[in-house]
Amino acid sequence: MRAARLLLTVPLLVTVVACSPDADGESAKPAAAPQAGSCWELTGQQLDPGSAVTATEQEPTDCAASHNAITVDVVDLPLGQETALGELAQAGERLDAADDETWETVVLPGCAPIYGQAFASAAVDVNDKWAQAAYRATSLAPRVWLPTADQWADGQRWMRCDLVSLTETPLPIDAPGLDLGTVPEELALCLKVDSAGTTPLACDDPQANAQTLVTVVRNGKTPMDSAPAEDGYGADVAQMVCQDVVTAAYPTVTGEVKAAIPGVHGITGTFDCYIDRAAGAPLVT
Repeated sequence: MRAARLLLTVPLLVTVVACSPDADGESAKPAAAPQAGSCWELTGQQLDPGSAVTATEQEPTDCAASHNAITVDVVDLPLGQETALGELAQAGERLDAADDETWETVVLPGCAPIYGQAFASAAVDVNDKWAQAAYRATSLAPRVWLPTADQWADGQRWMRCDLVSLTETPLPIDAPGLDLGTVPEELALCLKVDSAGTTPLACDDPQANAQTLVTVVRNGKTPMDSAPAEDGYGADVAQMVCQDVVTAAYPTVTGEVKAAIPGVHGITGTFDCYIDRAAGAPLVT
C-alpha cells in the first residue's frame, strides 16, 4: 500500500557510480536517452511523491499496453546548472531540504512550458502573488526525471517531463493533448484524508473520503511553510488560495474547501485543494 502523505515530496546526495560490468566483464551500455511519446509502467514507489527519486532506470513500455506514465517532452538542462543537477542525477535519491530550492527553481521550470500546454484547457485564473498557475485537478500529475548515474557518466544531459497517474491506475491516454475543460470521471482524483495526511485514490475506492478539485502550482517566490507566514504558504494562506481557485473553477461548489499542504519538501512544486466527499456521492466534474 502506498504511504499516506501530506502531499508532495522530493530527492539528493552525491556518489558517482560506474556502469555495472556485464557477464563478459565489460561495462554495460547505459540506457539511451528517453524520447517524447514514450510510455512507462512505473512502480508505486516511483509514483508516490512521498518516496519518488530524481532518476529511474525504468524501461519504456508499448503505449498500446497498460501504462501509468507518458513522456510529454525531453528537454536540455538549463545553462550553467550542470554541476548542481549532476549531483542530484548521480545520487538518484530523494531530495532533502537543501535541494528543494534547486528542484523548484531549476528543474521544474524546465518542464513548465510543456506542462502548461498539457493542462492549458484545465487552467484556472489565479492571483499570481501566490501562484504561478492553477488547473482543474485530475489523476494526472507532472513528474520530472534526471538521467541515472550511468547515463550521466555516459554524457547524457536532459530532463524527462512525464505525466503520471497519481493513483497507480493505467492512464486512459496514449498521448498528451487532452481537453480538460471538463474533467472526465475516469480522470477525477479522490483522496483518503486522515490523521496521517492525504493519499491519492481512485474515486471508486471505498476508502476515499474527499475529492481534489484544483491543483495549485506555486510561484517559487513563496516557500511552503508549516505555519502561517507573511511571505510563505502557511495553512491560512493555502486555504485562502484554495477557496479562490475552487470558486473560480467550480462556482456551484459549496461547503468548506481545504488545502492539502505538503508535510515534506515537494518534488512537483504544487499543492492540492479538496472538498470532503462521502463514498458514492456524485463527483464534481
